[in-house]
Amino acid sequence: MNGRDGAYYEALIAAGFIIVAGEGEILLGYVEAGPGEITRLFIRPDAAGQGLGRRLLERGIKMAGPGDIRLNATLNAAGFYEHCGFIPLGQEMYFHDGSDEPVEIVKMVRRAV
Repeated sequence: MNGRDGAYYEALIAAGFIIVAGEGEILLGYVEAGPGEITRLFIRPDAAGQGLGRRLLERGIKMAGPGDIRLNATLNAAGFYEHCGFIPLGQEMYFHDGSDEPVEIVKMVRRAV
């Protein structure tokens, strides 16, 4: 879990920075957000296409609060975020959690209305 233990995530969930979606004991997805940003959105591949990603994103947007909301999207997720009102700002290489392999990401923003 990215070098973090369960207590770290339990504290974030209790503080309202992570919303988890599950079915019984199975984790289907989660969203992690803080002021002005969505830091993570994950959906299990077998749970995709059922609207769960959009529902979690909507919760993340509320968690991020008023004003512009920023996020970094993988190339395969950028279209989803564009469909949900985010605007691409540019691409860059990102090293995920200390990995030696860079991932190309799209920096995106959803402007406050």
